[in-house]
Amino acid sequence: MSSRHTSSLLLALSLPLLLSCSSPSWTPLELSWLAWDSLENRYGFLTEEEFDENYRNKVLPYWELYGRAGHFQGVDDVRIEYMTFIREDEVGAIVISSGLAESFIKYQEVIYDLGNQGYSMYIHDHRGQGFSERLIPDKPQVGHIESFAHYVLDLKYFVDHVVNQRHHKSLFLIAHSMGGTVASLYIQTYTDDFDAAILSAPMHEPHTGWLPVNAACKIVSIRKRLTSTPQDYAPGQGPYQDGLLFDVKRNIYTHSEPRFNKFREVYRRHPGARLGGPSNRWLHQACKAARKARTEAGETTIPVLILQASLDRAVTSKGQRIYCRNLNARQPGRCELFVLEGAKHEPYIERDDYRIPALEKTLDFMAAHTGG
Repeated sequence: MSSRHTSSLLLALSLPLLLSCSSPSWTPLELSWLAWDSLENRYGFLTEEEFDENYRNKVLPYWELYGRAGHFQGVDDVRIEYMTFIREDEVGAIVISSGLAESFIKYQEVIYDLGNQGYSMYIHDHRGQGFSERLIPDKPQVGHIESFAHYVLDLKYFVDHVVNQRHHKSLFLIAHSMGGTVASLYIQTYTDDFDAAILSAPMHEPHTGWLPVNAACKIVSIRKRLTSTPQDYAPGQGPYQDGLLFDVKRNIYTHSEPRFNKFREVYRRHPGARLGGPSNRWLHQACKAARKARTEAGETTIPVLILQASLDRAVTSKGQRIYCRNLNARQPGRCELFVLEGAKHEPYIERDDYRIPALEKTLDFMAAHTGG
């Protein structure tokens, strides 16, 4: 989702209603990475140096060599598109749950970097976005959902009927933003499907600017009862905007100009994967799902790593800390918080000095929780 959409969303939610909101007093297991720490790049990840050349000569050939497309029918017979990248010499497998308005084509570099370490990769486009079937045929640009439970059930079908058709030494779940909400709900319900989960800037609480999130979500709930247009764009939202130029000060997602420009270029080449802003109903369901993810975190039994971006303005660090607190209260030591000091919302497409530590921590965490 573009920075314009998110900024407009925050403005739409930031109505003149002020409520107090307390922060948790408990601090989860926490490690921090400072951007000025030395970069070893132990795993040889791609860097921003000669980025376009390496993308063309390494990432795209990997995609062509290993990538296989498929689809299945999800809840209510919605067509879900997916990609697999299977390695016969795999050390394990990874399932990716992407964020709002994202498609698997945005994850080409991530799939290359993790796949190049010997992992088979599986990723699907959530219903209503990417190449999957849109939920409002006459408004295909609107990001819509009836219930976040549908995202979860689609992911369950994907795991059972696609991912687990092969034996994997270990199976991990990586999720970003909205996909982190979906992943959190999934591992609370299906506790034995994965060996561990890595949540990148998960939406355990949406960022609503100066307005406390409880107030913002209450306004969304009231608006839902008053409006007869749940499938319309939420206030301030609209279609996908092409042609946005990178502005490091205004961009709330990444400091990396080459990575930002690359994923925008990819979407220009695949206009069918574009999505605009969310609907009124999506906002209401997102508030409910994020709250459920936080409050029922203790139902999770597998290890969870949260990659937290300290400059995140799309989701809150407070929600992630509450999630960790609730999980560790029931399952001591299960949740680890890794803070990327100075990073923005998307660690996996950030500048090298944030992205490399995020990926290294991801691989180290998976190695520490590899199954038998």
